Amino acid sequence: MTAPINLFLVWTILFFCTCNCLPEFPVILLFVDSFKDTGNNSYINTIIKAEYLPYGQDYPGHLPTGRFSNGKLIPGMLASILGIKDTVPPLLDPTLSKHDLITGVKFCIIWELGCRRMAVSGLPPLGSLPIQWKFVRLDLNPLEGQRRLDDQNRDSQVYDQELVKLFARIQTTLPVSKIIYYDLYETIMDMVTHPNKYGFVETKKGCCESAILLCEPLAPSCKDPSKFLFWDMIHPTLATYQYLVKYILKNVLLKLL
Repeated sequence: MTAPINLFLVWTILFFCTCNCLPEFPVILLFVDSFKDTGNNSYINTIIKAEYLPYGQDYPGHLPTGRFSNGKLIPGMLASILGIKDTVPPLLDPTLSKHDLITGVKFCIIWELGCRRMAVSGLPPLGSLPIQWKFVRLDLNPLEGQRRLDDQNRDSQVYDQELVKLFARIQTTLPVSKIIYYDLYETIMDMVTHPNKYGFVETKKGCCESAILLCEPLAPSCKDPSKFLFWDMIHPTLATYQYLVKYILKNVLLKLL
């Protein structure tokens, strides 16, 4: 069996540190969706890509990197704050070095490979995504549309509740590991219901022009993305991710000690 090493795994939907006693993690490995995908989508056969502006407009270099936002995502911010590396590259990047592989990439890893410290987030309030609000605005019956949004948010909560129960069962079978659940639903919902607390002025529309889901190629974006909770019809802005990372550092990482 592979010797245990102190890895940090972020899964599914998941700011700046003020604490001087952060735990040390030599590696950051990720099993995620497009909210935290650092560019693997650019190397697979799919029409869903983020290889064009305005994606990446606030990323170092101001160029698109395959990340579905205007800037850095949670993995890169955490890796930088923890002193591991400045950014987390996608596993499928053909230019990866050996150093990249041993210090962290975005991909899937089973427990048998040595992962012993895991932080896992649940679903966000799916009924509060801009794409859902768009459908409500087009609905001839707004009350029925709002009911569907409420149902979707309740479904997210039920999923998260079952996820917590599952982790409790898994934890009993992996006594030398720690699995920490991160409540993404309540964090995002607080931003939706109390936007002023985070400096947001818009929570129901994306910053960039989107016909359906993603930003239109080379389409203009809003004047100040930091005032928007979402970048496109699904994915958060850099500002939102910064608040999420701040929450993770304060409420999640220290529990992994």
